[in-house]
Amino acid sequence: MSEPLAPPLTDDGLAEEGWYPDPETPGILRWWDGGSWSETDSKVDGDDGYPAWHPEFHRQFIRSALETVFVKVAARTWWR
Repeated sequence: MSEPLAPPLTDDGLAEEGWYPDPETPGILRWWDGGSWSETDSKVDGDDGYPAWHPEFHRQFIRSALETVFVKVAARTWWR
C-alpha cells in the first residue's frame, strides 16, 4: 500500500483549499480541500497532454484518431 500524499505547506502551516501541483505526478494539479487530497485532478494549462496512465489520455488519443479518420474519409469522398 502506498503512503498518503504529503499536504501542501506554506510558510505559516498548511495551505488553504485550492489547486496545487500533484506531489507524485508532474504536469497534473490536484485539489486540496484544506484537510486532504481529493481524487479530482486537472491538467496544467499549456501542457501538451496527459500522462499515459491518466484516463483522459485515452479519450484524447481516441478523439484524435477519429478526427484523423474522418478527415481522410471526407477528403476522399470530396475529391472523387
